[in-house]
Amino acid sequence: MRQIKIGKVILTDGGAWNTQTAYTKLTYVTYNGDGWWSAKDNVNSAPSKTNTNWIQATDVQSFIEAVKQATTDAEAINAALREAENLRQQAETARVTEEQARVTEENTRKSNEQTRQQQEQQRQSSEATRNTHEQTRETQEAQRQQADTQRQQNYERQMASVTTATELAQQKASDAQDAAVLAAEKAALADTAATNAENKATIAHTAAENANTKAHLADQKAGEANTAATNANEKAVIAQTAATNADEKAAIANTAAINADTKAQLADQNAQLANNAAKNANTQAEYAKLEGDKAAVLNDKVTLHTQLIGDIQTQVKSIDSTVTNIVHTPVDDSELPTLCGQPPILFGEGTPQEAIVPDNWKQFDPETGEGYNWNGEPSAAGQQYINTSASTGGRYIAVPSADGGLTWKNF
Repeated sequence: MRQIKIGKVILTDGGAWNTQTAYTKLTYVTYNGDGWWSAKDNVNSAPSKTNTNWIQATDVQSFIEAVKQATTDAEAINAALREAENLRQQAETARVTEEQARVTEENTRKSNEQTRQQQEQQRQSSEATRNTHEQTRETQEAQRQQADTQRQQNYERQMASVTTATELAQQKASDAQDAAVLAAEKAALADTAATNAENKATIAHTAAENANTKAHLADQKAGEANTAATNANEKAVIAQTAATNADEKAAIANTAAINADTKAQLADQNAQLANNAAKNANTQAEYAKLEGDKAAVLNDKVTLHTQLIGDIQTQVKSIDSTVTNIVHTPVDDSELPTLCGQPPILFGEGTPQEAIVPDNWKQFDPETGEGYNWNGEPSAAGQQYINTSASTGGRYIAVPSADGGLTWKNF
């Protein structure tokens, strides 16, 4: 709790005023039948109502009321200070909230980074899948080339078979020609051997012609066989081409399917990235709004805090002025109400203790039987004690203690 510095409170007796004495603040003198308190240090300055160096000591009750008012003002200042502390705590709470928002934003950023890494892993996985498909396509291409080689070998074997059939047909035709030659020779020998064998020669000639016809037919059949072999070979080539085209179409279809799958994955990734970008934009907008709201709140708090400080300073100055007027007002203990026979406000040079007897404490007087010896404890609740040697915190008030007695409480 903030303490109000009241300065010097002990009153010094300066006797009758004279021009040579240097008077310090709160010195009591008499002049022209009146009592006066020095408001400030001065010398050769005669007391008067117009002289600001002096205050006339006349009104004890006003002094008491001023003390009460000063106490009330001090409590108001303490309440204002507590309010200022509450505002400071609210500002600290706002700062903690801001820090929590920053941590949340950082966590969101880390989450987005993890999502991006997962997308990168998915992209690498898609790339690996694409590589696998490429290897599969290469394997299929190798198999296709192997099939082409096998078909070429089959074709060559078929061509070899066709060549063998053609040679056989040619051999048969050659044999037929040889047979015709032999028949002609026999016919010639038969014609030479016997004219009568003309009919036989004619028959032989007819037989030769028939043989020639058969040879010709054999040649035709050999040509037809060759044509059939050629057609078979062409059909085999057409079938091979069709198979190759089918393989190529299957590979193209497979590649198209892979490309379509890859495009779909890329589209999903782009959609996710766009969604993340939108979320980031929203987060940044909210953060900017929070920053603006925070700046406005802090600005309002700074303005309020500045106003409170100004108000408190004004009140402190007012209280200091009031206290100055109070302490410059003389007190005649005999005219104040007593608490158990002792003054309501005690003045001592030091903290309340048995070893330091207050200056205005009424010790026991054997002749009158009045008063009692000081033991460092209050006479009654509400009694005050002023430490005249303290620059701050020199005010004590008697309050009930836990054991049912009284104790001094420092303010």
